[in-house]
Amino acid sequence: MADAKQLPYLLELLDDESHLVRETITRELASFGSSIFDDIRSLPIEINPKERALLNAILEKPRRSFLKHEWPLWLGLTDDHQRLEAALSLLAEYQSGLEFRGRVQIMLDELAQEYRSKHKEADAHSLAEFLFQYKGFRGAMEDYYNPHNSNLVYVMKHRRGIPISLSCVYMLVGWRLGLSIRGCNSPRHFLTIVDHQHKMELVDCFHDGRVVGEKDIITLSRESSFTINEALKMEADSFSIIRR
Repeated sequence: MADAKQLPYLLELLDDESHLVRETITRELASFGSSIFDDIRSLPIEINPKERALLNAILEKPRRSFLKHEWPLWLGLTDDHQRLEAALSLLAEYQSGLEFRGRVQIMLDELAQEYRSKHKEADAHSLAEFLFQYKGFRGAMEDYYNPHNSNLVYVMKHRRGIPISLSCVYMLVGWRLGLSIRGCNSPRHFLTIVDHQHKMELVDCFHDGRVVGEKDIITLSRESSFTINEALKMEADSFSIIRR
């Protein structure tokens, strides 16, 4: 049975010169499974970036098992925003490493709290300005196809993402503020639908949180006859967002 008290000694030998020692340490650390980072947090020790990278490599199989075991749980949630956040959290924890368990919720909470400290009343436009102007979230132009651009921990840490991941940050922070912000499954370019001053609008989170006009929607969708009214009818729920 894995003994958490042995972790400090095992971690010291992670990069031992002896191949045999490293193999033995790898087996011992793998025996902790997905709980290893909870065990590390329970002890007065810190792991450096190199140790963290080695641990995540060792724990690839437990991480996959964790994702497979936990994945069905989000499907049983009743609130669509809860489902979206739960699914995205699981994917982020798998991609970033199990030491990031719970970080998506914490990071979203922190963004919502900071926004509240600056605004007495919440609205979709000022939230877009807060995230995409003040906080500097923007589209990942340089490395668009980096898989981590779909990882909400990475997106919130580096403030870069693809249209759908940036939209999810906007939606989930807005949800915490009582705002109605939904996904828009428009062709080629994911957008958000917001309620502002008694009308619905499209907001493009990839391009600085701007409100989308008729010319913009044609350019983004690359369909000459596509209209904003058509896009507003294409609301995306958590299931379609995760599939996309």
